Amino acid sequence: MRIEDFKASAGHVKRFITESFGMGMLTATVQSHYGWQPSERSLANFDVLPTGLADLYPSYGVRPDLLFDFNEGDSQWRLAREARGRSRRPQGAAICAEQRKRLEEIVAWSGRNDQHRVTMTWAYSGSDQVQVDLFDVQPSLDADASLAKPSLFAQEMLSVVEERAEDRATALTAQLYDSAPEPDHARPIFGSHVRGDWVTADLLAPSDLHLLLGVLDHPLPPDNIRSIRRGRDTSPRTRDQHPIQIAILQ
Repeated sequence: MRIEDFKASAGHVKRFITESFGMGMLTATVQSHYGWQPSERSLANFDVLPTGLADLYPSYGVRPDLLFDFNEGDSQWRLAREARGRSRRPQGAAICAEQRKRLEEIVAWSGRNDQHRVTMTWAYSGSDQVQVDLFDVQPSLDADASLAKPSLFAQEMLSVVEERAEDRATALTAQLYDSAPEPDHARPIFGSHVRGDWVTADLLAPSDLHLLLGVLDHPLPPDNIRSIRRGRDTSPRTRDQHPIQIAILQ
């Protein structure tokens, strides 16, 4: 890396060089560590998958960068790889928060795609020698068990993702409650206070029906939720006789 020329370059040039560097180190690592043999049909990009592969993988959400095809005699398998390039110096042996977050997303992608084999590399060019961090996510030793459930590592990583999602949902719910107005005539729901506002249900057609769109100050116990939903399992005629109806969405 010609450091001074790199520093003097425009931002988009720096990003292009760094991303290309990361991709190059990724393919070199796959060749060295996994014995992958490059050919016209053994490498694909998830952004432009061939027609024969496009239907096998979702085209939305978080995805790895490259898909490597291994054809080893009678055994054929694919490895999804994520590449990251950085122009700064290596951070040492410890896994940084940025690496951990991206690895969680890639392992979660693996879980959504039948425990697909995945790995990730981070390449640093900011020192005299290039450093490449390889995250080799190993499948379960028991082949049958690996098809039935994620590896222990994958389970741990997915649990972190789930915990983070729950914390995020809790924070957003609290933010919605704090910013919601106090309604004039809102009744408590099983002792839980409601904040929100009345709106008319005239989105599709004129209507004089009013809805209280609100947020509870704390979650309802499961028994209360089941009781509310049982009350909704009645005929339309019976429901029309009740002036107030409650719906709980989770």
